[in-house]
Amino acid sequence: MPSSHLSNTMSPFPRRHSKGYFFILFVTLGLVLRTACSRFICPLDFNCICPVADSVKCDRPNTYSSITQILDKFSPKDASDLLVLAISNQENLTSISDVDLNVTKKLRVLNITYSGLRSIHKNAFMDLKILHLIDLSHNKLTTVPFEPFIHLFNEYFNFSLVLNFTGNPLSCSHCENQWILDFMTPEYVQKLTCVNATGDKTFVMKNNESDESVFNNCPVVKLNITVDGHQPSEEFQVRKQGEELVLTCTVVNNVEGYVNISWYTYDLNSKFEVTNTADSATLTFNKLDYRDTRVMSCVAEVDGTFHRKTIRVQVQVAPDIVSFSRPIMSYSSPCMYFVIIAYPRAKTKDVRLYFEKGGNPRTEVKHSFVGIEHFTDRAPVLPWQDLGCVLFQSPTHKSNGNYTLVVENELGQDEFTTFAHFQTNPGMDEHYSTYTVRPSSKPARKEEVVKDEPRQPSFFIYAIIAAVAVVVPCIIVIVFLVVRRQHKRDIHNRVRYRDVTDGSDIPFKAVNCVDGKHPEIMTKGGELVHPMFPNPIYVTGIFKGEKTEGNAIQHISRDRIRFISDLGEGAFGVVCLGVCKDIPAEGESTMVAIKTLKDASIGDARKDFQREAELLTNLQHENIVTFYGVCEDKEPFLMVFEYMENGDLNSFLKARGPDADCFHKQGNTTINAPILSEYDLLVIAKQISAGMVYMASQHFVHRDLATRNCLVGDRLVVKIADFGMSRDVYSTDYYRVGGHTMLPVRWMPPESIIYRTYSLESDVWSYGIVLWEIFEYGKQPWYGLSNHEVIEYIHNGVLLDYPPRCPKEVYKIMLGCWQRQPTHRMAIKDVHDAITRLSEECKRDEKTDDTTN
Repeated sequence: MPSSHLSNTMSPFPRRHSKGYFFILFVTLGLVLRTACSRFICPLDFNCICPVADSVKCDRPNTYSSITQILDKFSPKDASDLLVLAISNQENLTSISDVDLNVTKKLRVLNITYSGLRSIHKNAFMDLKILHLIDLSHNKLTTVPFEPFIHLFNEYFNFSLVLNFTGNPLSCSHCENQWILDFMTPEYVQKLTCVNATGDKTFVMKNNESDESVFNNCPVVKLNITVDGHQPSEEFQVRKQGEELVLTCTVVNNVEGYVNISWYTYDLNSKFEVTNTADSATLTFNKLDYRDTRVMSCVAEVDGTFHRKTIRVQVQVAPDIVSFSRPIMSYSSPCMYFVIIAYPRAKTKDVRLYFEKGGNPRTEVKHSFVGIEHFTDRAPVLPWQDLGCVLFQSPTHKSNGNYTLVVENELGQDEFTTFAHFQTNPGMDEHYSTYTVRPSSKPARKEEVVKDEPRQPSFFIYAIIAAVAVVVPCIIVIVFLVVRRQHKRDIHNRVRYRDVTDGSDIPFKAVNCVDGKHPEIMTKGGELVHPMFPNPIYVTGIFKGEKTEGNAIQHISRDRIRFISDLGEGAFGVVCLGVCKDIPAEGESTMVAIKTLKDASIGDARKDFQREAELLTNLQHENIVTFYGVCEDKEPFLMVFEYMENGDLNSFLKARGPDADCFHKQGNTTINAPILSEYDLLVIAKQISAGMVYMASQHFVHRDLATRNCLVGDRLVVKIADFGMSRDVYSTDYYRVGGHTMLPVRWMPPESIIYRTYSLESDVWSYGIVLWEIFEYGKQPWYGLSNHEVIEYIHNGVLLDYPPRCPKEVYKIMLGCWQRQPTHRMAIKDVHDAITRLSEECKRDEKTDDTTN
């Protein structure tokens, strides 16, 4: 991977190795501290791995025959804290018993795939109340009983259970599988198949167009729900906290056999009573609770088959501010976090902040540097919850005082007062006791008492300090030795590559772009070739696999290549800037980027080099950087790529964005470049999506799509580069990352971070991040957060904010790319079509405005 991948922003020159190692120093230190602070410990004698805290992945073939064997490796505390359990390639794992998962009370994600699973006990998931994703695909299941999952269909409006049974030999003749048609989405059901009794034919379970299913011979129960004795006119019912509600579920068709009707009442908070008759079941709420805002389910069972009818119930409640914290540092700014209970949630204008100091009357805060942020749209929260914070930008001692949060909806209002201290007044000895805290309007709530008591450091803090004192000196010594060794290697390589020229003895020249000047590069005859622009993009990795058929590789003679300077160094060789004759046509010369192979005698380096050249030769598209050919007449072997004059897209966006002055250096020729318009940004996004559509058609996964890995040419032509991570997905289902690879986690979807798997869908997620970069003019995704914090955010489902200059339609596309389930994400072809349509509309709007003006 290029060294540029280790940096947050693109610099004019590739990062030197010493900086990379100091980056590794801080990352290693962070991991050490995290290990010291983490309560979750991955066992040493373990055939599984723990990719992140509270998650386990077991994919070493045939090492376990039961889930209990895996969980027994953990302490009871660690097992109970487990959030994700992913098991695959275990042919001997044939069942999930009623006790296998009893200890994993907090489990949210369970994946058992490509294994020998044949049966599931009816109480297998009974103790797992928050399990919301179960992937049992590609096993040996012929029937899937409904009982293990019934209590998990506790559906709030923004929560639902996600199940996956694809790839199993489900039986078409077992009516026990019929429940899947009623409880799963039509889009998912249409993808499911089953086999006949003899196992020689496969059928689609249900055709949504004709509404026909393979279970037409199984009993069908049609249900109807009435509300308070009347047929409801709307699909949801609205009630207030404490009111009564009567729901009656009735069978409306003739069914042979005994029908057992029941309401799903698991985990209800209200007082209720269920009354059953021969053909109906009545659910009576004497006093509704707001926490029962959800989808109510009536389930009918006949001959082992299950059918469901649902109705949505909304229970309104007046606001209740549960907590309003003192300032806590977040995003490098103080933030006062709050938790509000209210349904419906208060509108933005109904959440207000007031300030009081020195006995003066409280006034509403409307400053631009104080904002109220809501996390509701970015994190999975319950319908009646409103989470957020009051964010302060650069507060001073004048901001100290009592802050009152007032929340209002149509049922009432609540307020909560908290004292905030940001800075001490430099002109006086200021104490907390000089302020009087206004109590909450609710007498039942305990008032927050302001105390000026010093906090004693805990033993845990001392333990961390001691660990740092021991570990940091060791790491510094190791880094020093590694940097010293690498420095010697750099000197060796620079002397060695002086011979990689067209016969001259001119060594590589370091081109100084720090002051913004671009020296003119001259040929031997003194002719001006081209100004040099920084672009360390062409360092790529090594492909492994069989040869592919396609276009013949072009072989370039070494005497046609003249080296000018080095751009950087990858894991296997140096990347240089040069001039190549007779490219693209005979008699012409063009600037090129040249990648070298250090030593072809090491392992399969020669074979891998040829393999990569063959794959790159087959990638020919107007929005993908051109691969010209190879030079293999002698070592070091070379690859020759197109060089684009405007450098990488990330630097291009920064230099033409609203903050361009922050990135200009004296003498820079782009200082007067206009800010890119919305249409320009859409054109850029459209070209990248076009390149990705082509790569998807060729079954390639890029794995590192980012603006830093896209190049810009004349007339705003944008091309995708850096195929060091590409992989033909036909050679294997997913490309798995080795343990020594640096991962661009800010651009990676959850499944790539947690499971180290990549697919065309993971590239779609990365494209959504690229869209965000484009409309934020090159800002780093999740800026202000560490890589570890970014991993936690992505793992918890938190998404990037809405860019201020981004059209709503574009942000909807981003959200479509960021669906947690890969199969739910937009196809890259649909993304390209949507971006193309928006760019055409924007172009027409600009022409209309020009005509009007």
